[in-house]
Amino acid sequence: MSWIEYLNSFAFAISGFTGGVMVLVAIGQLMVRPLSSGRVLAAVLFVWTSLFLWNIGLGRRWILEHTPYLFGLQVPLYFLIGLLMRAYLKSALDRPAKAAPSANASEAQTPGVLEFPGYIHFVPFAVATIACLPVFLLSQEHKIALLLRGTDDPALNLYGSIFDIVTYLGLLVACFAFVSLFFRLRIIAVAWDGSRSPVVWHFRALLLWLAFTIPLAMLSQYLGNPVFKRCLVATIALAILWLYLLEYRYPRFFHTIDQELRARSYSKSKIEKLDTAAIQAQLERAMLEERLYADEDLTLEKLAAFVGIHASQLSELLNNVMGV
Repeated sequence: MSWIEYLNSFAFAISGFTGGVMVLVAIGQLMVRPLSSGRVLAAVLFVWTSLFLWNIGLGRRWILEHTPYLFGLQVPLYFLIGLLMRAYLKSALDRPAKAAPSANASEAQTPGVLEFPGYIHFVPFAVATIACLPVFLLSQEHKIALLLRGTDDPALNLYGSIFDIVTYLGLLVACFAFVSLFFRLRIIAVAWDGSRSPVVWHFRALLLWLAFTIPLAMLSQYLGNPVFKRCLVATIALAILWLYLLEYRYPRFFHTIDQELRARSYSKSKIEKLDTAAIQAQLERAMLEERLYADEDLTLEKLAAFVGIHASQLSELLNNVMGV
């Protein structure tokens, strides 16, 4: 067996294994109580990751021969990937807030970055699902003919071209979602700040890894070399396993990254002219006397309105002045 065959076998195995792990993680998201919309969408993200790893990492021909009902299921979800990633980050960053009721406000999501964006974002996903519906209903024989263009049926060939267009458009949307989230979260500021924290170091290395491999893996779908596709997807699978294990090695991994992101959003102080001592006293009264921490729907915005300042000012006060 040549080294290319060994590499191909390894990529095949790691893609299949990671896809299975992601299914288990998705189930774990749904078992957490209380169940939130963010965790449901996060579970969908993990299922999509599994489908992507299996369809590309295992190979579409292998999928068609062994599990044809999984073929192409990841394509409509390309149009939902931005929403799914934001949902997962929101659920991940919200976890540490459960440790102390009074910390809910300080660890709320950044406004406009990790908020649930609304159901209008499901429209492209719904249109793509309708466009892909015929391929889900085709027989195994017709799916193989569609993949290999081994048919004289003009209608099937035409639909194959439509399916390819939806797939490639979805890949572009997914790439845009990755890049957009990368900049909206100010990740570059954390990646190159010179910090020696092991959490930041791992985060920085993962960014470099994913920034290099994800675009290549997406672009590889335009190529016909299955071994090259499989190996690139396997590198993404290894990064996913790395990230998954980091949550166990550093239980506050996402919280630490969140704090780093927030700290770099305050290039110009918004609280210079505020009476911070008086506001801190108001916050203490709000928690001790008004018992605002008991409000399950308490958000950064609601707490800021209670003390009469903007949410961004309260966030800076909590992080930079009070250190919570």
